[in-house]
Amino acid sequence: MSRKELSFLLTVYLQEFEKEYINTVNTDEKEAIHELRVSIKRLRALLNLFEESRICTKKELKPFKRVKYIFGISGNLREYQIKTGLLEVYKEKLNQNFENFRKSILRQSGQAKADYWSEMKKFSFIEIFKSVEYLKEKIAKKSNDTINKNIKKFVDSRVEQSYNWLGKANFRDYLHEVRKYLKHIRFTTEQLEVTSSKLFKGKFKFKNIKKAEDMLGEWHDLDLFLIDVQEYKARKTGYTVGVYDNLIEIIKADLLKMEIEMRPVLLELFEAYLKLIGKKTKINKAWVFPRIENHEELIKKENGSIQ
Repeated sequence: MSRKELSFLLTVYLQEFEKEYINTVNTDEKEAIHELRVSIKRLRALLNLFEESRICTKKELKPFKRVKYIFGISGNLREYQIKTGLLEVYKEKLNQNFENFRKSILRQSGQAKADYWSEMKKFSFIEIFKSVEYLKEKIAKKSNDTINKNIKKFVDSRVEQSYNWLGKANFRDYLHEVRKYLKHIRFTTEQLEVTSSKLFKGKFKFKNIKKAEDMLGEWHDLDLFLIDVQEYKARKTGYTVGVYDNLIEIIKADLLKMEIEMRPVLLELFEAYLKLIGKKTKINKAWVFPRIENHEELIKKENGSIQ
């Protein structure tokens, strides 16, 4: 990727964010918010690359802090929209009403919506546009060779770190970070495919990367839903607590099933790249997952983690 292509990419990502911001400024529709957040993820992945490549400093990226905040408040709203849908799934699955919990989610969703509208009205692009022009000047001072070395280092480090996390017995504790890194990898490598870059040997592609990302996304949503259920149950007393204990165990079982299904997909994805760059792969799949028929046996272990 050349300096010119990298500067152009920055412009394109900012334009995408601006377009999605305009599309969502007067709506809280779930799909519109999702597209807004995707545009921010792409932009932030690029800014992370700039910072790690020393194209700019963290202080020089300060004007983009409000973008991160928009990402957070829109994420809060979208999470409650997703949790409402998940509650309907488990109401049917367990044949339980969970009416008070539903009301709790709706109250929190209402607050998230109010925060969202308040912040969207305050946002300004003026300082961001100025910062983008400044960043382009900084990019122009870097050689094409340096830029490409830094991009490869950016991808390499995220693949290696994610792979190492997957080798840990408590790997589920790192899946949120793996999900974030996977997006960084996909957004970066997708752009390399449409530029003149020959950064990777041959025509290497991360096979099944979108499938892995979607699996992690579903896991992420359900894991956050579980936290909400646990926090709600902790505030309650009386006979209804047992109902939520059952819900929690069912959700944990579903999460564990997801983890068992997604882990080989992720390992295959990262191992293919590590072999390409000459790194050894050493994770023993059988060690992490004992051969058992009943997932409930694993859930009974401490914190539901795999020992």
